[in-house]
Amino acid sequence: MGNLFAKEKLKSLSLITLPGGCDGYVWTGESLHLRESPQKKEIRLEEKKTDANMYVASKEGDTVLIYGQVDMHLQPILSDFYIPMPHESLTFYKEMGERMEGSITTELAKYFNKHTSSNEVPFYPVPVTTLSGVFKYYNFKEFKNTQKRRQLVKKIRIEEEVPEADPAIEKSVKKQIGVRYGEFKEVLMLAFKKRRVWPIKGLEKYFKEHQKDFQAWKWSSVKNILACIAYTYSTGPWKKLWVQYGYNPTKDQEAYKYQVYMWKNVSKAFVIMDNPEVYEKIKETPEFTQRVFSARTGFLTDKALAYMHKKFSEMAVPEPEKPAEQPDLFHSMDFETLDN
Repeated sequence: MGNLFAKEKLKSLSLITLPGGCDGYVWTGESLHLRESPQKKEIRLEEKKTDANMYVASKEGDTVLIYGQVDMHLQPILSDFYIPMPHESLTFYKEMGERMEGSITTELAKYFNKHTSSNEVPFYPVPVTTLSGVFKYYNFKEFKNTQKRRQLVKKIRIEEEVPEADPAIEKSVKKQIGVRYGEFKEVLMLAFKKRRVWPIKGLEKYFKEHQKDFQAWKWSSVKNILACIAYTYSTGPWKKLWVQYGYNPTKDQEAYKYQVYMWKNVSKAFVIMDNPEVYEKIKETPEFTQRVFSARTGFLTDKALAYMHKKFSEMAVPEPEKPAEQPDLFHSMDFETLDN
């Protein structure tokens, strides 16, 4: 390659790419319009993902001079339809507009009556075409949600590596909660000092027991802080449970006590250690646990699963006391998300 030079101080630039090239457009410095269009509708722009190594440069012979780095890439927002104004409509409404400067009862009325006595009122298209931002009203699946959303909860499969806390997520949650974020997080951290893995229902109960520490805040807001403390599994023995960052239950044989046993259906699911009778039986029976982790049974053996199946099949398990709006162990697992 020839000689490469960079300006002493690179400028931060915005790049606008236009269909058909820039000759067909007019840029006023504040807005963009089609050059030959009789309707001077502003063309709205949206930001696209920018390559971190995109630069603007010029080449003369063997010399390349870099002027700046692109930090914003803009493209026109596509419309789902466009209705052009017919020529006869353009003429009619142009004449009407000019006559509006005079007396409405004379010039404007005369022209309107003369034209419409033998012709229909010319069609006038909508002043603004539908933009991609409102495609959702047409129920187009590919444009169902055009807003960028941040998923708070880190969800992994049982075979995946344990994730680390994401500073970007914590920043978003901290912004949402405000100055109380730090003290609320400390209270929730105390729960994970008692045990490393929690069902969401257990954490909500903990919240109610410490309601005074959270003042007038609601669980629907405070629970977003959990995404800064713990992650969840989407598969495996700890499915849908909250696991503290830094703790890998697949490496800890004692994590069998946190495993979920689902008897018949999700409404009767429970965590082993939350059922004292079952927990004690498994602890005192060596053949009910194993040293090698299994993605299917965790650190429990098939004998342990058979014991629980037999136990609950032969007895009537009383329904736990619970509000009608909280039907199972995983209720309220769906979290709100924050806008970027």
